[in-house]
Amino acid sequence: MVKTDKELTAEIVSAYVPSWNISDGTKPMDHNELMQLINDVHSALQKLKD
Repeated sequence: MVKTDKELTAEIVSAYVPSWNISDGTKPMDHNELMQLINDVHSALQKLKD
């Protein structure tokens, strides 16, 4: 079964965020950073179709 861009975005972001939050020297990701990450990942996946 083929996953949608939204499903892939959710999987990628949900795998990335925990590693971001435990990295040494980084502050927790805030709401605006999370929204930007979601938009960037989704946009990148859409560009792969072209």
